[in-house]
Amino acid sequence: FVAVCELGSIGRAAEREYGETFNMSSRGMAQIAAGCGRITRVNKRFADIVGREVETLIGMPFGDLIHPDDAQNFVAPDRSEDGEFVLNRDLRCIGGNGQTIWVIVNAITIRDRQGQVLHAVLTMDDVTQSRSREQEIERLNKDLSHLARGNTMGQMASGLAHELNQPLAVIAQNADTALLMLDRKGDDGELHDIIAEIEQQSLRAGDIIRALRSFIRKDEGIRTAFNFPELLDQALRLMQAEATEAGVSIETRLPDDLPQVEGNRVQIAQVLVNLLRNAIEAIASQSGNQREITIGATVAAGFVTVSVDDTG
Repeated sequence: FVAVCELGSIGRAAEREYGETFNMSSRGMAQIAAGCGRITRVNKRFADIVGREVETLIGMPFGDLIHPDDAQNFVAPDRSEDGEFVLNRDLRCIGGNGQTIWVIVNAITIRDRQGQVLHAVLTMDDVTQSRSREQEIERLNKDLSHLARGNTMGQMASGLAHELNQPLAVIAQNADTALLMLDRKGDDGELHDIIAEIEQQSLRAGDIIRALRSFIRKDEGIRTAFNFPELLDQALRLMQAEATEAGVSIETRLPDDLPQVEGNRVQIAQVLVNLLRNAIEAIASQSGNQREITIGATVAAGFVTVSVDDTG
């Protein structure tokens, strides 16, 4: 590459050979100017990878092509102390139509015989498809792991729900007896309120346990008629803790005369929980103050259509 800058027939011959190699390469190639980091030369393959015209790329800072999430770790030649531009890594670029492109970039600095920086030569390979395949495999692996954990946790939760149900029932019964004794004595003071709260919360805990058991019981695949508002109430009880932690309020807008529906109760419950969890996660990732989920239902043509709307 030093010979490119020499004068005379040898230098011109080297320049022609370099130019032919540069333009005909099956890899994307670009020449980056020292001091400013702008693209001074680019081949057709490079332009195809980033989805732009060759003429558009000339004069553009190479850093402008890099995805914002990767740009913070990129040091352009004009920002390095000695103009050195050495790069060997995977990164994301933004294509001409805004899509994200995964590429492998290698770059070296070219100097003259006196050691002065002339420019950098950069090669680029498109690895978007292989990255997508890797991500699909990773997602599948996570899903399978989640399924395995879910089966194990389901068995544990079923046993736990069974064991907790009895002591909760005893707590509620004893609290009810204590209230009855206080009522007979005419005591309706602070102690009465405390015991009433104990009874209320134990009954609520029992409702949650029953909802949990209904979700994790064995799915026989049987279609039955059931009350949808009741199933929705159980789903809301199961998701209430996650919603509260994320600061999300949930509102239901169901018609009063909603008829019974027919289907696999457990599968529909799983869909409801998934929709609610997705909505909560979508809202939790946003910075806005409005954190609401609205669940509605309409009846038409023999079907009940359920909607889950969120502000995420």
